[in-house]
Amino acid sequence: MGIVSDQPASITDVLADDLRLFADLSQERHGDGWGAAWDDGGEIEVVTSVEPAFRCDSFDRHVSQRRSTASLVHLRWATMGLAVTANNTHPFSRSGAAFAHNGSVHDIEALEGLVAPSLRAGTVGDTDSERYFLAILTRMRDLPAADAMRETLVAIDEVSSYSSLNSILLTPDQLVVGSMFDPTRTDGEPEEYYHLRVKNSADEVVIASSGWPQPGWSLLPNRCVMTVDRRTRAVSVVSVDTGLPIELETVPSTAPALL
Repeated sequence: MGIVSDQPASITDVLADDLRLFADLSQERHGDGWGAAWDDGGEIEVVTSVEPAFRCDSFDRHVSQRRSTASLVHLRWATMGLAVTANNTHPFSRSGAAFAHNGSVHDIEALEGLVAPSLRAGTVGDTDSERYFLAILTRMRDLPAADAMRETLVAIDEVSSYSSLNSILLTPDQLVVGSMFDPTRTDGEPEEYYHLRVKNSADEVVIASSGWPQPGWSLLPNRCVMTVDRRTRAVSVVSVDTGLPIELETVPSTAPALL
């Protein structure tokens, strides 16, 4: 989940009762730790834990007390046999940015080939997700964040199979979301599992995964990149394949407990 708000606010302030519904996803598969990042115009702060969010006092304390104009929350489901450790827990943070990913990239070696050697040398964990982040940072050396995200999605599509590349990148200026999954390789989950939805109000923009009630939220199409300007909260969406703008549409949320 990613949030951009008009004024500094806690995650609890923005989501109210919805936060508990989201955190309850950690009672099922997404119980392999949690992490969050906050940025209020200074250095991005990251907190992670290997405990499930639904029973972690630290989760409750941080989401209710930390206030910022941008935040990111991740509930981990460790896939592909990857260890439940602090170094493998999202969000990852480096070069003034934070990143979280939902899904699996199956060829980690091919993914590493998309990362600049200088960045690869600083890898701390075993996950495909961290390497996905570093591949984006590699392209951000020459491109704006949204373009770097789009180019990375295209590059991964060319070198590896994957279930989902759904991700959120938090930078000092933007929140950038990649919505991209392979409907033929959903690891046994219904396609709706990988749907991302957006709630855009006068005071905040929220983007989140499925599995809990989201009535009135707009569906983010597959194979697109969404950018939220942190200063104006303006939202733009482009196709991964063409780079052309896409209009969001409000689609009724599916039933809860998909995850």
